[in-house]
Amino acid sequence: MIRSKKTGIIVLFLILITLQLISKDVSSDTISLSRNTTINDALTTIEVISIRTEGKKIYNLSSSNSAIGVPIKNTNWKDALEIICKIHNLTIEERAGTIMISDAEAKSEAENVNLNNRQVKISASVLEINKTVAENIGINWSTIIDGAVNFSGSLAFKGASAVGSDLFQAAGTSTTDSGDQRIQVDALMAILEENQDGRVLAKPSINVDSGEKGYIQVGKDFSIKTVDDAGNTTDQFFSTGVILDVTPTIISDEEGNEAINMKISVERSSAIPGEVSTEITKSRATSSITMYDGEETTIGGLYDKDETTSRGGVPILKDLPWWFLGLRYLFGYEINNVSEKELVIIIKAELIDSVLIRSAKE
Repeated sequence: MIRSKKTGIIVLFLILITLQLISKDVSSDTISLSRNTTINDALTTIEVISIRTEGKKIYNLSSSNSAIGVPIKNTNWKDALEIICKIHNLTIEERAGTIMISDAEAKSEAENVNLNNRQVKISASVLEINKTVAENIGINWSTIIDGAVNFSGSLAFKGASAVGSDLFQAAGTSTTDSGDQRIQVDALMAILEENQDGRVLAKPSINVDSGEKGYIQVGKDFSIKTVDDAGNTTDQFFSTGVILDVTPTIISDEEGNEAINMKISVERSSAIPGEVSTEITKSRATSSITMYDGEETTIGGLYDKDETTSRGGVPILKDLPWWFLGLRYLFGYEINNVSEKELVIIIKAELIDSVLIRSAKE
């Protein structure tokens, strides 16, 4: 009887030890977190158990660090990780020795990339021309084909005598059936630049997937410091210059002929800082056009006034200070020059094969 009691006590003791070991093992894999715990702190805590149990570090590549939002009590660390990621739209990717946590949206964007997408090469020439000179030459920008335009006036405008004769010969003008003359835009701009009546601001070129947005900016960004209600100073940035937003989409008719529909937005802007506020002058044009492969089009009508003040008169006396007997007003005068310049953008669209087709040709 005594022996059986001793045996029962020993068995009960062994059962209690086993249950304690099991309970200890289970508790080592569970975790409890407050709802106010941030995502970074939660993942750091879970990583300790992950390394101990499976030897895997957790790398958090997500941009979110808000509170987990739900209380977690005595939950297996893997289940807790899945709960947190599901609530905050995060993805879990297990690799050898690591667990990667990333934003689900970033992953979906990568998955949506299609290597079979056709591309459109967009080439732009940004030109600035003196409006009066352009009107005297009679440039018709709507006639642009293969980089050449029609003009009805004469290139022998005022001041053109300063332009080298070899430049006129290089222009290679020709006469059309309507009696207008035709000239390459590059040659025309070379003449205008040498005569200081025009210049080429930029010639950017980008490749854009069909249906995607392309962005070109020729200018600079500037910032304005603002103070919020809490007294914090922040910089608010604005983009200025020549800004071109274009979204090309490849379309085809029933016979399989392809064309390019482009939604274009062009902006010319500049910032004038002041003591109290900053003034932004802006001209903007939007258009939706359809072009064939290799076709060119122009966007104009964006004007900018350039005002300059110079002083003329008798040398030395015209530059005397105002308090010196007022002689500067007797022997000098001011000349205000106002010149209006037009911004002309020439856009050319060309179809490009997809990445897979281009790689197969190499």
